[in-house]
Amino acid sequence: MSVTLPIFNFFESITHIINSGIGRDKCCRIIQYFLMGILPALQAKGAHYNSLVERLSKLKSSMSMVRKVLRFGKEIPLITGIKDRLEAHARTPQRMVLTRTISDVALIIYFLTDHPLYFNSVGLKTYDKQWLSKLDYINNVFWLINSVLDIVVTIADMQHIQNEIKKLVSHLNPKLFCSKPLVSSHLMIMTGLS
Repeated sequence: MSVTLPIFNFFESITHIINSGIGRDKCCRIIQYFLMGILPALQAKGAHYNSLVERLSKLKSSMSMVRKVLRFGKEIPLITGIKDRLEAHARTPQRMVLTRTISDVALIIYFLTDHPLYFNSVGLKTYDKQWLSKLDYINNVFWLINSVLDIVVTIADMQHIQNEIKKLVSHLNPKLFCSKPLVSSHLMIMTGLS
């Protein structure tokens, strides 16, 4: 009889995350944002933490660089995804196809504008500071557009799923969706007033 320790279960589950590009990006993001959160607190504690703050700042910027490298080539699956979505929409109408497509185009532009910023930061290509500032602004704007549209699509998907569940349940048991609110009808049943 083999005994599996909880630590091995943890390692097996985290292996699936680390083996994917998205998983690696998420791991680096967690470390980067955690450090962004604790660095101001350490700086506020005084000068005796300066050495630690400096080392953690380097780690944070390293995580940022790794994430920038992991973004190379991410435009390609987005472009093919847009093509597939539009072809599927031509055959059968898809929900929120325009919003999803605009979100993907914004993400493609975000990735494309991120590459020159990376090349400049590693010294491979030096760009004019004013041009870099504009590029960084454009990069942030398209990241924001993608993020907002992703939230809109996610909320719409959740509402659609919720409506589909309600339809399914109402077909199975129409009494659940009577004119009375569910909470009050359950209270009436429990108290014997119905």
